[in-house]
Amino acid sequence: MTDPLYDDENNTYRLLFHALDEPILILNCEASRFVDANPAATRLYGYSQDEFLKLNVSAIAEALTTSLNATPDAPTTRPNEITQQTHRKKDGSQFPCEVKTGSLSVNKSKPVFAIIRDLTSHPQTDIVRLNESQIHLQSIINNSGSTIYLKDIQGRYILVSKLTEYYVQKTNEELRGKTDYEVFPKHVADAFTKHDREVLESQTVMEFEEVAPHPDGLFTFLSIKFPLWDPEGNIYGVGGISINISDRKKAQQELENYRSQLEELVQQRSQELQNTHRQLLHSEKLAALGKLSGTIAHELNNPIYGIRNIFEAMGEDELGPRYEHYARLGVGECDRISNLVQRLQDFYQPTSQIKKSLDLHAILQDMSFLLDKELRQSNIQIIERFANDLPNIIGVEDQLKQVVLNLIQNAKEAIGPDGGAITLSTRHDKDTVALTIQDSGAGIHPDHIDKIFDPFFTTKNAIKGTGLGLSVSYGIIKNHGAEITVQSDPENGTTFTVLFKSLETT
Repeated sequence: MTDPLYDDENNTYRLLFHALDEPILILNCEASRFVDANPAATRLYGYSQDEFLKLNVSAIAEALTTSLNATPDAPTTRPNEITQQTHRKKDGSQFPCEVKTGSLSVNKSKPVFAIIRDLTSHPQTDIVRLNESQIHLQSIINNSGSTIYLKDIQGRYILVSKLTEYYVQKTNEELRGKTDYEVFPKHVADAFTKHDREVLESQTVMEFEEVAPHPDGLFTFLSIKFPLWDPEGNIYGVGGISINISDRKKAQQELENYRSQLEELVQQRSQELQNTHRQLLHSEKLAALGKLSGTIAHELNNPIYGIRNIFEAMGEDELGPRYEHYARLGVGECDRISNLVQRLQDFYQPTSQIKKSLDLHAILQDMSFLLDKELRQSNIQIIERFANDLPNIIGVEDQLKQVVLNLIQNAKEAIGPDGGAITLSTRHDKDTVALTIQDSGAGIHPDHIDKIFDPFFTTKNAIKGTGLGLSVSYGIIKNHGAEITVQSDPENGTTFTVLFKSLETT
């Protein structure tokens, strides 16, 4: 049976219906079915006309079904209604549309027409969709937990994330349209702008380390900046993602400090090990010399003892006062040689490393006696200023003799060929015993005063000095828990002071 909508009387309407470019649907409200669809509608939705006639209206849009069922007792002619809905195509995709509905009166039927306007490419829809995209973009960058910002080609802010607002201390609205020069100090803005320009010129992604001020202090960021391209392939701005690496930089600096301290400690320990090694070699040399001196002493003692006996016998014979005097001198010189050999043997014998109570004055007198001839030949006088009732000290005797010998030798070498004086002084208080060795030489150059205890440091030529004497002495003094200081000036020469703990304190 022919639908009354399409009988011959309405042929003109039918031709117009099919010729229109706007999609039109004819619906039966009571059956919620499509009565007809023009070619524009079939193209839009993707259904053929036959498929349309088999569809329920809800297959296209629930909103359309609701609209039809809302007024079942609609008048024969009702005013047109315009609503915005979302419809579904055959392929399942959805699109926004504007729906204009109205009633028709054709013969005795009351169909409803729906004129569909696809808003997908409508300018107003583009604006809405753009606004929605901006909202989505803002939501994404705000919830990313990152410092994100977009600038136009003039460096004006377009969009920033919430975290950027925190670091800059300004809202998105306050930043929009402003440049870095309106937000940051000039030197900071200069750096940011320079980096942005480099990105625009290179047209590539670049990485920078940037510093920005904040009320909590300076923050360091690792910034990844990139050009922004429009659909036509033109650059319209710069985007950036910055990561706060302040804690990382601080940790790196602390690590670098620890590394430097470790290197310094390793160097210090290595130097101490080298010093210990040199002292060991020096001690081994002294031990070898002690063994040699012991052998020499043994070989000399017998003939010296024989010569002494001869002088004693001559003194007992009645050879006259003159020869008796010579005999006494001979006996005295033999005793002096024996004493000297014994002192050499005592000094150079291997150390026992055993600390015991020592008389500092006795050590000073022994070393003065050992160097007496050498000092007199250099026209150098030894002056003794010893304190009364000086307490004993604890130490290894031969090691402390070596210290005194080294200090007196240095004092002798500091005095010029015209001679001078070396003053040996002692003093004490409740806890310490002090030894002072002062010379009348030219003093130590200020540039050298901090280096004199360094191993191998010497201002003498290679023949006269190795630079180990004061270094070895320093190590011995430290091992005894004592302290050594030096003062020097051209007017008063050089003074070495060694502070020992007294035996009473220890």
